Amino acid sequence: MEDNEHLRTGTHIDSLVSLDEDEDARPPKFTERSSLRQVEPEYIPVSSLCGAYATKLFPILKWLPAYKKSMILGDMVSGFTVGLMAIPQVLAYAEIAGLPVQYGLYASYFGILIYMIMGTSKDITLGPTAVISLLVGETLSEVQDMNQRVTLAVTLSMLSGVLQVIMGFLKLGMLADLISRPVISGFISSVSVTIAMNQLHHFFGTGGSNSGFILSVEKTFTNFGPSMKSHWPDFLLGFGCLVILFLVKWLPTKYKDNKIVWAFSTSRNVIVVSLAALLSFTLYKTGVNFDPNSKGCEPAGNNYYPCSPFKLTGFVPSGLAGTVFIPDVSWELIAENFPDIVLIALVSYLETISISKAFAKKGNYKLDASQELIALGMANFGGSFFSAFPATGSFSRSAVQNQSGAVTPLCSIYTSALVIIAVHFLTSAFYWIPSSTLAAIIISAVVPMFEYEIVPELWKSDKGELFLWLLSFLGCLFLGVEYGMIIAIALSVLYLLYSLSRPVEYLDVTNGVFIWKFVGPMAFHSSNNFGDMFRDRLEEFETRTPIRCVAFDCSYITFVDSSGLAELHCLFSELNKKKVETHFVNVTEMLVTALQKSGLYEEIGKDHFHTSFPKSLFAK
Repeated sequence: MEDNEHLRTGTHIDSLVSLDEDEDARPPKFTERSSLRQVEPEYIPVSSLCGAYATKLFPILKWLPAYKKSMILGDMVSGFTVGLMAIPQVLAYAEIAGLPVQYGLYASYFGILIYMIMGTSKDITLGPTAVISLLVGETLSEVQDMNQRVTLAVTLSMLSGVLQVIMGFLKLGMLADLISRPVISGFISSVSVTIAMNQLHHFFGTGGSNSGFILSVEKTFTNFGPSMKSHWPDFLLGFGCLVILFLVKWLPTKYKDNKIVWAFSTSRNVIVVSLAALLSFTLYKTGVNFDPNSKGCEPAGNNYYPCSPFKLTGFVPSGLAGTVFIPDVSWELIAENFPDIVLIALVSYLETISISKAFAKKGNYKLDASQELIALGMANFGGSFFSAFPATGSFSRSAVQNQSGAVTPLCSIYTSALVIIAVHFLTSAFYWIPSSTLAAIIISAVVPMFEYEIVPELWKSDKGELFLWLLSFLGCLFLGVEYGMIIAIALSVLYLLYSLSRPVEYLDVTNGVFIWKFVGPMAFHSSNNFGDMFRDRLEEFETRTPIRCVAFDCSYITFVDSSGLAELHCLFSELNKKKVETHFVNVTEMLVTALQKSGLYEEIGKDHFHTSFPKSLFAK
């Protein structure tokens, strides 16, 4: 028996249906649409319509006029808290994307302001995330020249933003619903492993660039033995930072409701980065050098510092001058990178809408999914003119924004301001941040993304979905994120169609009446199975007891098309030849309308259609 097929036999009829005690064999009477009360159209001024549309497209017009001075403190504290958390994170995420670290900052100050104006969630904060950064990094992996990598990354932001805006206006956000939970979970788990492995060359100080899972493992452990002796300071620092990050993250679970501990835990990234940079600078000042071949000995841009015991981030240009950028778009570039553009657009929307829905439910406020898609697209499109690579909603930073007292989306102004301050005044300090520290921050962020707990859950509930999870996980891990996701999504859609073509059935036999309840749409994808299942069950029961009447319970037929109507006609003809009465009970207006249009309603006879179960059917 199929996992999704439920067969119940020998149960009492009352467990399946409710009898109509008052009326007998009553044909259905539905209210005609033409008899509904006509409402005179109300004149609405064009200015009002334009105002309503503007408010829908720019939600800030609705909440900003109601802003009060009492809200400023909460938004300010929340915005600055998120900014302190974001700065070290986005520096690290730029590394994942294979870009200079400053581009993580460029992607974190302008798009967030557009979302503040157009978004419908007060809790979402946009910026680079581990998942999107990896997708961008894989797209850029074949490009060697850094200027070309930057150009392509920024262009990806523009094109994915345009696609998201188009999808938003066409209400196509539902396409993301075709990607099942196991596929998303397997994808995210694979991304977490790939990102962690990509950071090992920074963690161990072996050098190299980001690449796929297999190449990352091969490069890291090929260089591990001979390189470990000369790079042990990077490993020790990275390991120490990783331990501190996990311990500080754990503290709020031990000391609940302690705001000082929570603030300390929330700021753990900036604290660890600051301490590591201070340690690196102090060791340089004292003349301690454990690695004469370290990056600290090499000229970096216009600045040059003597040797450092750690591999450092290096020179980071300050200011926003020169960041204004006109993406170079051509049809050739679009055609060559179209799968990546679609994947980035869909995944970034999935991340954002899932986070938005969670916080909207928690905060009990309304969310407009299509407007979220438009806002995200405009944020990516607008950000591309300021050297931003694709951004999306960050769960960790959005959670901090929610927990730190954000009252309105205006808190994003303070986050953006802090990032701009960092770009102008703190870039010289970024030079001293060890690469192994940034690697530790990334690893600590992606380890919780591995959703191992879903495996036993799917093993118990649906092994078909477990297969999808494994396919998504292993496909993205070994074939690359793009090909793995395409295969997993395709099989997910096929699995959905297979499940829909195997609908649920309930049946019983009472006093010679064969009762058949079909749950689901009676359409082209399920009509053949509907007929085969019915014939098999009827034949099975006919060997046990004479069947004089068949009652189709139509309570849960959600949709019917021409294929379903044709199958119903075949079944009626077969039963008619057997001299078996056919009745349709618990019929809906939708079904009766479809039958009337096809002529089946008159052919079968209106006395054979009932809005409930007539008790006369069960009279011997």
